[in-house]
Amino acid sequence: MNTTCPHAHCRRPHHTTRSALAALLALVAVTTGPHPRAAAAGDFPYDLDTPRETALLAAGAGLLLTGVLLGSDNKPLTPEQLAQLDPDGVRALDHAVIGHWSPRASRVSDRLVLALALAPLGQAAAGSGRERAGRLALMYAETHLLAGGVTSLLKQVVQRPRPFAYGADPRVPAQWRTSGMARRSFPSGHAAQAFAAVVFMGSVQHRLQPRGEGWLWVGGLGAATTVGWLRGEAGAHFPTDIAAGAAIGALAGWLVPHLHEAEGAGGPAAGATLTFCFAF
Repeated sequence: MNTTCPHAHCRRPHHTTRSALAALLALVAVTTGPHPRAAAAGDFPYDLDTPRETALLAAGAGLLLTGVLLGSDNKPLTPEQLAQLDPDGVRALDHAVIGHWSPRASRVSDRLVLALALAPLGQAAAGSGRERAGRLALMYAETHLLAGGVTSLLKQVVQRPRPFAYGADPRVPAQWRTSGMARRSFPSGHAAQAFAAVVFMGSVQHRLQPRGEGWLWVGGLGAATTVGWLRGEAGAHFPTDIAAGAAIGALAGWLVPHLHEAEGAGGPAAGATLTFCFAF
């Protein structure tokens, strides 16, 4: 039985992921030329390789599909299971967010993570040439798929109740506490998306134009950390959920650019700039 929460608040994170990924894949389709390896490695610090790209895309899609299939039978928490959730049994670090509840914080986190998830597309479009934009967009698609796939799979395997499921806070609608979404706390998908985008941008910027990377790391990591804090304030995730999501996203954001570094590539490519923005 597939039980989903009827409220937009619960459904919005999935729309956020799908919207960002759809826009990202559309940019890949538009900007990738028929000969992705035509440019010399020295012209751009990243290259593509068909077997590697196929493996990365297949791995990310496979993880994501597995998580979706497992989630198709995501049973809601029963009243008996809710009654057994003991706040005193939660570790001290995570106990701090029990009792937090803020739909406004949840909405702000949705908007901020969407802005961060789309920001690398500006980075891909900033440089000159279809191949350059296509390579960066494809690399980011792989990053997004890997981070999202691992997060989705772990959510279904662990099935950890969210903070708002504990206790009997009258502010929390009963439908939310008994929905299938109420047991998908670990890890935080918002944190994974945010840190994947920021670390990807910072890693790529380091190779394209290191002179401008400092402000990006400070601003980007600050925004991604804000996303995590907002998820805790919303009562949607424990701190350990947020830390795990951030680690997954950061690893994906670092790994994919590292795997694509062109052999013998030198310093930053001339003419590359970065577009980075976020909005509340």
